[in-house]
Formats: sequence, structure tokens, C-alpha cells
Amino acid sequence: MRFLLCILIIVLCCVESGAQQIARSMTSSAGLFVGFYEFKPPTYNSDPNKKFPLIIFLHGVGERGNGTTELNRVTANGIPRNIYYGSTMTFTINGITESFLVLSPQLSASYSGWVNGYVDAMLEYAKANLRYDPDRVYLTGLSAGGGGTWDYVSSKAGNANIFAAIAPVCGSSYTAYGMCYIAQSHLPVWAFHAMDDGVVPVGLTQDALKLINTCTPAPNPAPKVTYYPSGGHGIWGTCYDESHAYHNPNLYEWFLSKRKSTNGADQNQAPVVQLSSDVSLVLPNNSARLDGSKSYDFDGTLTSYNWTKISGPSSYTMASQSSAATAVSNLTQGVYVFQLKVTDNKGASMTGQIKVLVQTAYEADKPPVAKAGNDFASSNSTVYLSGAGSFDPDGTISSYKWTQISGPSTATVVGGTTTFPTISQLVSGVYKFRLLVTDNLGKSADDTVAFTISNGTVVNNPPVAKISGTTSITLPVNSTTLDGSGSTDGDGKISKYAWSEVAGPNTAKISSDTAKATNITGLIAGTYNFQLKVTDNLGATASSSVSVTVKSSTLNNKPPVANAGSDFTTPYKDYAYLSAGASYDPDGSIVKYFWTQISGPNTAALTGNSTMFATVANMIAGTYVFRLTVTDNLGLAASDDVNVRLGSVGKPPVANAGNDFTTTADYAYLSAGASYDPDGMITAYSWLQVSGPNIAALISGTTMFPTIRNLLAGSYTFRLKVTDNSGATATDDIIVTVRSKIAASASMLPESVLIDDALPEGKSQLYPNPAQANITLAFNNSYAGAYKIVIYDATGRQALEENYLKPNGAVKQPVNISKLSQGLHYVKIVCGNQQPVVQKFIKL
Repeated sequence: MRFLLCILIIVLCCVESGAQQIARSMTSSAGLFVGFYEFKPPTYNSDPNKKFPLIIFLHGVGERGNGTTELNRVTANGIPRNIYYGSTMTFTINGITESFLVLSPQLSASYSGWVNGYVDAMLEYAKANLRYDPDRVYLTGLSAGGGGTWDYVSSKAGNANIFAAIAPVCGSSYTAYGMCYIAQSHLPVWAFHAMDDGVVPVGLTQDALKLINTCTPAPNPAPKVTYYPSGGHGIWGTCYDESHAYHNPNLYEWFLSKRKSTNGADQNQAPVVQLSSDVSLVLPNNSARLDGSKSYDFDGTLTSYNWTKISGPSSYTMASQSSAATAVSNLTQGVYVFQLKVTDNKGASMTGQIKVLVQTAYEADKPPVAKAGNDFASSNSTVYLSGAGSFDPDGTISSYKWTQISGPSTATVVGGTTTFPTISQLVSGVYKFRLLVTDNLGKSADDTVAFTISNGTVVNNPPVAKISGTTSITLPVNSTTLDGSGSTDGDGKISKYAWSEVAGPNTAKISSDTAKATNITGLIAGTYNFQLKVTDNLGATASSSVSVTVKSSTLNNKPPVANAGSDFTTPYKDYAYLSAGASYDPDGSIVKYFWTQISGPNTAALTGNSTMFATVANMIAGTYVFRLTVTDNLGLAASDDVNVRLGSVGKPPVANAGNDFTTTADYAYLSAGASYDPDGMITAYSWLQVSGPNIAALISGTTMFPTIRNLLAGSYTFRLKVTDNSGATATDDIIVTVRSKIAASASMLPESVLIDDALPEGKSQLYPNPAQANITLAFNNSYAGAYKIVIYDATGRQALEENYLKPNGAVKQPVNISKLSQGLHYVKIVCGNQQPVVQKFIKL
């Protein structure tokens, strides 16, 4: 019993040591609950001004859960798995080292595939809580998550503009009508799929890329794809590998080469220099090999190599100066530095250096430290080892090597020269593996790890899932029974059954989703797909699915209901989107959609006219009528019309430059955030100074939120002009009064109350938070005089400004917030030329 307890403690320690991901949860502004893992690299807190690249990772359908107690399923595959086993998500290109932030949401089991709200929630969380670089946000996912990646950037105009690059892995779906959003946004794509994938056919990725490549204009850059000849559906270990065993550059280095601001720009990316490790020699050995053959170019090819000596003794001979790899000989005692310059096909170049230390005897180089991980126990036939804790105190580790020392059988080792090898084909017993690490100067160290396997006398084989039952019924019969008791496990027993609906109308009710056999009720006309997942006593799983067809009686079939949407005026310049999303069939399903133009100018071009969501292009001013015809699964049809207007006949926009205000600063912020267009959208903003004691500096005068600088005491008038999508305009003026700081002090502003100096200098507090009517700000600094408190809403619009007098020392100041809108607000305390203090709170 004590032995088992020790093993349990060891296992828990292993889990804790790898648990760098923090479980989080949130309810998004759209009301969606999301449980997710947040990963911050070890260097996140060392530089409070640094912004980090961000990856949003979407898992497969098998990792769905409730977002709380089942969140650990997310770490089963892909990037979260790499982090769980010790990855710091740190990579280097062109000598620059970067670390990723990673957000990994968990999809609820009530969804069969990803919905956009989960990615929206992660972006919402990142904006409020993380120091991430908006120019370097990346989206990737595997299987259903690969489909979620395709769907998010193709389902809505503008989504593709959020990301610097995407990487769908064997994606299970995409939104066909929006694939050209990817081309239009110049979004880099690297897709992965195995040719022998038996779960998600490779044709899905091929068709998705075909849709992108046929867009006009053509995609720039063209989408990148890697097809593996084999590997089936489980290729994520290869795609998300962090070494260069499968791809050079790997996915993460490729991500770091992409920025949203430079996507599609006609500029050449510099090549990447990758060199062999520094060399240490002991005479009489006086020759070394310099290798730069692993250098590469992201967007072209390497055309030349040039080796030179930068420093060191004058005695040396170089075999070839223009080869990717060369030999140097006739070296003498000292330190040589050799440089390789590589040039790509567009003339861009990059350099890298190798140091060669020649000694008469080994000097005081410190050996590396090998860490093979803690001993542990497992009931699985496959385990994962980690050498991530290894390090070199005065250099770098250049190689890893894992070897089996002992065990009841010879295990299969994959990745035996990497940080994270996979050990499989294990039977019951105790195994020992040795990790040998070598540093950049050739010194080595080793460490061993032992693990106990208790999975029976043979390797565990997965179970077989089998479903029987009635799969074709005719209404009014609306239920059937599905039986999974025929499922088997050849070397154990089935311990768990899980039923779920994969596709079909959302009316079905599964009476017991964990029973061997379950009753399905609430069926309507249409085709359903149900899945059974079985788990054996050692944790191996298998799935099977079955289609259930529900037929309607043709005598009682009700026609479908067509709904082409409400009449509208398009907010766009020359195009509009049509939607049949509100159409339905009361006793079956809609199997066909068809859009036609009935009247209006003859310039319009309909695309996607046989889909639920059609697009109308080449529109000119006028009124159009489009007809939607829907057909149900038994052949009955129905139609509905929608009127679409494009033109300048509509209502003008409303300009709102905000309320007049007074300031003592030499700058101010203006806001057009309250402007709107009642029947379209505002397309342009323009600010102009009308009057004032001097000509102020107007910064970002064509945006919604400009800044004014160089203000003098006096009264200024600024005019806002807004233009809508039909060309109509409107104006509004705002008066900004600037008072001198001396005058402001002389006006006997309300004075803040001194409090106990126990509040440390430089510190501030805000309470209560959240608040409904009042907040109190307490802060301590050496400033004395007039100061102001400015409150902004979540969009950056100024919502409140109050001015007070501050005595020297710690003070507190109540502020009435009862008139503010509900939601997140920011408070800025401005005391003269001191660094402003910023707090945030929630207004209830």
C-alpha cells in the first residue's frame, strides 16, 4: 500500500510540474460560457512592456467537455499536450527569440462542431487581460478544430483580417461562400492532411484550397499545404512537432515569420541562417566542419552561400567558401569566429556565426545537466518522456539521446533524439531509460527515469464499437432504440459507453447517453447521425456511427416555409448579402435553396444562389427584388421575396461631436462615437478647427477619436463632418475651453480628503468594484495642486471628467458614477506632469 501511495505521489508531482497551463473560465459578452486553458511563457512577467505573439488553439471533437471538471481533456493532443509535457513555446528565427501566449478553449459537448463564439470569447479575453501583439495573432486547430479554423475566417467578412496566419490540420469543414475572404485579406495559410485519412477525407482540404486559389484576385500569398502519404487521422504529433524532424521551418517558426501588417505586401522576407553548433578542439586535432545546410528561405530559395573568417589566428585553410557546408583545417591555438552569409533569389541576405575554440588541453567548460524527469507509473501501453528540464550552465545543449536500459520487453522509441520522445509497445513491468545530453562544446551528462507499467501481460488493443437497431422509420413513429451491447474488447472489457448526436435536426432526445442501449425520441422527418464511443478498462477508445432516416407520410406532408428576410437598404457600396436562415420545414427538412432576381437593374450578379446565404454583386442605385425558393425532403416547395435598395435616397447621417467641456491641460481628446447613420453606415470622419486663440495640432483628424495638442488658454471650436455610404454628410461642433492651471487652482476646486499615510507612496486603490452609484479612489504621492479624474468607457470614449485640489500626501476622493453606462470603464488620475495612474472597474 505504501508503494502504491508513493507511486501516486510521484505521478501527481509529475502532473503538477508540467501544469504550466492555468484553467480559466468566462462568460463572453454574447452570453457564452467558455472554459479554457491560459498559457503564459516563463518570461511573461520579466518585461512588463513586452507584447507577445498569441496562438488560439481549437481541439478535436473527442476533447469536448463541460469547461470545468472535464477541461483536462484539452491537453490530449496538439499544442496543449506539448505545453503539458514541458514546452515553453519558445522559438528562435534569425537570432530573435520569441515566446507564444496560448489560449485553448474547450467546446461544449452540446455542439458537434466549433461555433464562432468561442474564438470571439478568446479574443475578448485577450484584449482585456493579456499583453499580446495584435499584429501577431494566429489560429490553428485539428480535426473538428481544423474545421473551426476554416469556418471562423470564412464565415464572416472581416474575421480573416484578425489573424497574421492560420494552420488548419485535417479540417473537417469550411464555409464555402466565404473562402475568398482569406484571399482578399492576404491571410497566409498552411494546411495539413494525410492522404489516407479515414475519418476526415483529404478531399475536404483539397476542395478548400481550390476555392481559395480560384478567387479573384488570386491569393497573395498562395496557400501552403503539406500532404502526408500516410498517418491516417492522427497526424497532430507531426504537424505540431517543435523540432525540425518533420518540417524546417516548423509551424511555430513559420507563424513568427508572419505579421498581419505585412501580409500581402510586395516585400521579400530575409532568409534564415541555421548553423551547426560551436566547436571545441584539442590539439593536435586542428580541423572542423562548418555546416549551414539547414538554412532556408520562407518565401523563395537560397541562391548563394559565402563563408568568411571574422576573427581569430591567421593560420587556417578553408576547403570551399561558397558551399553550404565546408571544412576548415590547419587551425592553431585560439578562438576563431567564422561567418556564413546566405542570399535568397530576390537578393535579401542574412548572416550567422560559428565559434571554433582550439585548445592545448580541455579548459574549465562546465558540463551540462541532464534531467530525464521524475519516476512514475502508468496503466497505458504508450508513455511520453521529457528532457525539458535539462540545461547547460555556460552554453547550450546541442543533442539529446534516449536509450532503454532495462525492462520486460524492447519498447518502440519515436523521437529518440528529441526533447520529448514517445515510448510505445509497452507491457507490464518496470522500465528504465537513460537520457544523454551533449553541450555545444562536446561535454555530456546523463540521467535515468524509471516507470512502472501495469496493463496486463500484453499490449492493450483498442476496443471495437458496434451499433445495432432500427435505422429507418416512417412518421408518426418518432422513436427508435440503438444498441451498443455488441461492442467488444479482445483483451479486456468495455467500461464506458457514450452516445451523442453528430448531425441532423436538433429535436432528438437521447434517454441515456451512458447506457449500452438507449432510446432515441423526438424524431422528425430527416436524416440523423448518432455516434457511440466506447472505452475499455485501460482507457483505449473506439467510435462508430449510424444514420437514422425518418420518413414523412407523403399524404400528410406539410410544405416548407420560405423566409427571404426583411426588406433592407444595403450598407455596402455595390453589394449585399441575402439570407434564407429563417426558412424551415415543419415536418421534415429543407434540402434545396434557390435564389433568383425578379426585378431591378440588370447589372446584379448572384453568387451562391443555390445556398442558404447568397451574395449580390455589381449593384447600382435602385430597388431590387430577389425571390427565394426552398424545397423540402419530400419535394414540396415554397417561395418568398425580399426587396433590397441601393442608392443615395436614404436618410442623412447624424453627426455628434460630443458635449462641450473644459480642460486645464494643453491637450484634449475628441470623440465622434455617438454619430450614426439611421439607414446605412458612416464611412468617413473629418475634424476641422473653426476658431481658437491659436492653430492647434490636430492628430488623426480623419478618425473617430482624434487628439488635439498645443492648446492655449481660451475657447476653441472644432467641427466634425461625417459621410455615410450613400455620400450624404452632416456636421456638428464642439467647444473646448482651456483654462490655465493657475486659474484652475484659484477657482477653489473641491479638495480631496487626507487619509492615514499607511497607504504606501505610489500606490492607489479603487473600491467598491463592481459599483453601482459611487466609487472611491485612494492614492498617495508627493504632488500638491489641481488634478483631474477622467473616466473612459471600454471603447476609449471619455465618459466623465472631474477636477479637484490635492494636498501633499495620501488622499481619498469619492466619485459619482450613477450616470455612466453599464460595463467596463477605465479611470485615469492625472497629477500635473507625474505618470498618470490608471485603474479599471465594472459599472453595474
